Amino acid sequence: MSNSPNELSVVDSIEVLKGVNSVLYGSRVPAGGLVNRIKKKPEAKSHHTLKAQFGSYDFRRAELDSTGAIPGTDGKFAYRLVGAWQDDPGYRGPQDQKAIAPMLQYSSGGTTLRYQYIWSETNTAGEFPGGIANPDGSVFLGAGRRTDYKAPWSFTRKETGQQVMTWLQRIGDWESRFAYMAERTDRDDEDHRRQGAANFVTNLSPHRYFGQTELRRFDSIQQDVAGAYSLGGVRVATNLGWSRNREILNQDRQEIDLATGRASGVYSRATVATPAQGQMNIRTPNVEAIRRPGDADRIIFGRYADTRTVVTGTTVYATQSFDVVPRTLNLTLGGSYAAESSSVHDLPDATQREARRTDSSNKLVYSAGAVWSLTPKVKLFAQTGTTFSPNQANASTPAGLRPPPVTGKSAEAGLKFNLLDDRLWGGVTFYQLDLTGFATFNSTVNAFVVTDTANRGAELELWYEPVRGLQVIGTVFTAQVEGPGGTRVNQSFRQASSIWAKYTVGRGALKGIFLAGGLFHRGVLYYSTGVDAPGYTTLDMTAGYAGRNWTAAVQARNLTDEVYNIGSTGANNIDPSLPPTVQVSLSLRF
Repeated sequence: MSNSPNELSVVDSIEVLKGVNSVLYGSRVPAGGLVNRIKKKPEAKSHHTLKAQFGSYDFRRAELDSTGAIPGTDGKFAYRLVGAWQDDPGYRGPQDQKAIAPMLQYSSGGTTLRYQYIWSETNTAGEFPGGIANPDGSVFLGAGRRTDYKAPWSFTRKETGQQVMTWLQRIGDWESRFAYMAERTDRDDEDHRRQGAANFVTNLSPHRYFGQTELRRFDSIQQDVAGAYSLGGVRVATNLGWSRNREILNQDRQEIDLATGRASGVYSRATVATPAQGQMNIRTPNVEAIRRPGDADRIIFGRYADTRTVVTGTTVYATQSFDVVPRTLNLTLGGSYAAESSSVHDLPDATQREARRTDSSNKLVYSAGAVWSLTPKVKLFAQTGTTFSPNQANASTPAGLRPPPVTGKSAEAGLKFNLLDDRLWGGVTFYQLDLTGFATFNSTVNAFVVTDTANRGAELELWYEPVRGLQVIGTVFTAQVEGPGGTRVNQSFRQASSIWAKYTVGRGALKGIFLAGGLFHRGVLYYSTGVDAPGYTTLDMTAGYAGRNWTAAVQARNLTDEVYNIGSTGANNIDPSLPPTVQVSLSLRF
């Protein structure tokens, strides 16, 4: 899939397609669903927005959003310019971001032509966090929560440029959409990292140098046609389309064990010129003394060097929706055929022969769903479908060991409602997702470890307006994720919940003032190693004023100062939560 820019200033809205609703979006879509970021578009109606943000630890950010019709074009040509700048010294290391996105659109009659270009750059003080879990699963603070195990010379730079060209053509009740996207991402990393498990008796941990350059190119083309018509007195909606994408990834990785002065990797174990720098003390890490290896020391090694991966995929899809009983029963059928091929060319180093792998896979998947309206405000729904996601080739693994693609079956059913004159709405969903073929390569046993998973649970969503101006939103999510024989699945949790309330003064001298706050809870985070991260509950609050043309707000996060794991690659490399932070935002629209 595309490594699309994540800069939120260019995003107009975000939609979540869950379960089988995402079955038609190609073979690389995760089985559980996808998050679709809908980008901003040029608008003929002129409006401009300036936004500034300031926060804890010297956080600063500015955004610009300007759109309108181009003079002298009778509203047929419109533009949009979005820009963002961010300087964040950070709690455990600086990060700065820049982005600019010019857009142009032509609209006349049923024809719309649109061009969008998005450029972004992110610079951080290294990629990986440095936290460690205690034997009981709690976050290890070391010399304090602000402790970072990266050396001062660590950095990560990522630059992305994306072009999107779209042609929309409407004829009566039918619409044709053609889109082409081309993207290029350049990335450079040079990091000092902890490596492996820390010894809590000696307080020592291995550490290493990691360097990487990466060039990723992605392009895709998509064509679909959608329309509605009557068939035998039944109203039918049709969507037909196809897509093709190609991803080319060139990587050059280097790694040195700084405790031994030896190159790390599957193939090469040669000693390099860098003298051994010993193990790192996790309680008193003297990262300023860690020397950056010189150019002569940073040798290319093993399976991570000079790797070129090419992945191409084609998907053909179709959906048919039938109003079997108007305003009462709707049936939807969908299917897609996905074919994908991948090739990897890997040249480990001068002493090793090059490795090549080529693989291909294909699958026909389907979806079926029904919506039954008990009343115009209460609806039952049910869906089922299959999923398919290929495992890519890996040049570093022996031939013939590539596992089969990930396949699965999913089903969900539930109730949606809208009651009390639209003051209460929500729903409950019960789901089950069974996947076969999750695979990781174990170099110790020289084989893939394939895991099947069973995921079942329920989700409850409620939105309630008890009095005018007061909104209350609550969610409860439960899940049971198990491997074969009921074994735990790495980094899974059983339940999460949240409640959020917002009150806005709608009249009088205080009109426009708002106050909001909420709690979020996540249960225990399970690890396959047996070390579990405890659950936590956080409190966030926001207060501000929304006028006709301007808005001011103050937002406070983690007011209870919870210390928890917000992300990790395992119990020995976790990202501890931030302490309470405050952020002020000002927005002007004209």
